[in-house]
Amino acid sequence: MEADHDRYLESFAVQLCPRSERFVFVLAQASVGAVGTIISGPFDEEMRRSMVNVESVLAPAGLSLGDVLRATISGYDSSDGPRYNEIYRYCFTVPLPARTPISNCLSPAFKLEIDVIAARPNQRTQISVASMRPRMYPYANRRPSIV
Repeated sequence: MEADHDRYLESFAVQLCPRSERFVFVLAQASVGAVGTIISGPFDEEMRRSMVNVESVLAPAGLSLGDVLRATISGYDSSDGPRYNEIYRYCFTVPLPARTPISNCLSPAFKLEIDVIAARPNQRTQISVASMRPRMYPYANRRPSIV
């Protein structure tokens, strides 16, 4: 089992995890086994397996699901939405990561695929509401001159 886990961490899916100083990007995690084989099942099982795969990618970077800031979840069937919401709230801690659910966009081989962006804890900064306000133009304190 340990060898299978190591092979998974060296697989194509994990190599798609670009790193920066502040963020770790985990791409296209789905319900696949340790050697990359698709494991089909009910939506609940596939989502949980996908989340375990996300955790497996984050762990070598010293991160966990608690460090996730944003998630994009692509689903095959929009009727899985209520169950998705339950599992999402179970997997992530408050404050929940921002998320973008997209439905009816996958092949029937997968019921779910997830991408996440996580931040290294020592690199997080608090964002104030004032800093999120749109800027009208760079010289907000000056009136434009009319020529």
